[in-house]
Amino acid sequence: MIYWFLFIALLFFIIWYVLRHSAKALQNETNMPAGEIVYKGISVKDAKMLSAPRYFIRGYPDYVIKQDENYIPVEIKSAAPPKKLYSSVRMQLIA
Repeated sequence: MIYWFLFIALLFFIIWYVLRHSAKALQNETNMPAGEIVYKGISVKDAKMLSAPRYFIRGYPDYVIKQDENYIPVEIKSAAPPKKLYSSVRMQLIA
């Protein structure tokens, strides 16, 4: 009986370690800020709109990172940068 418990505990530890390492690798690969990933806008149905009425902007972030008491929205661009910066991309960067 104790062997099953040890086996299951080891299995959970391995899963935890792999998931934690994957999250750290993602942060290093994408130059995301350090911190805890508290939101992933992976699909349209999961997306939550953020808004800042004071600045008249709103949008769907790819990730939200928590650093201490601050929340940082992160937008990931997967395509190569264009030769000319589009106005929509410029506005995302400014926001």
